[in-house]
Amino acid sequence: MVQNVYSWENIHQFFPPEKVENLRKQIIEEWKSDKFKDREIWERYGLSENAFYDLIKRYSEEKENGLKDKSKKPKNPDHKIEIDDIKIIIQKAQNEQERIKSHQIEFENGMVNSGRSLLSIAVKNSPNSAG
Repeated sequence: MVQNVYSWENIHQFFPPEKVENLRKQIIEEWKSDKFKDREIWERYGLSENAFYDLIKRYSEEKENGLKDKSKKPKNPDHKIEIDDIKIIIQKAQNEQERIKSHQIEFENGMVNSGRSLLSIAVKNSPNSAG
């Protein structure tokens, strides 16, 4: 028995979809033949136990179509963010940054105007001060 030198994650990530589909078919054929133990099959192909049984379940439920890569396209297109929505999100983030910056400036000016500078407080509380 030949053991695969690639992990299933690498195969799935770097091999062409047709090759991955063929490997899935080969796995299913070996599983259906009853010539090998399940562990032998998943170890040979670099699958985890869970990935192996997920493939078997997927095959059992969907038969041949269950062996192709599934689309990564969102199933619900309403969750897709449009260009106009992106512009609105960016504008709101910029407005929030400006609001925070203006509050920070007001706070700092208030500290200076009241005679309590942030710098003098930081210096007075520093470990090197003789206070």
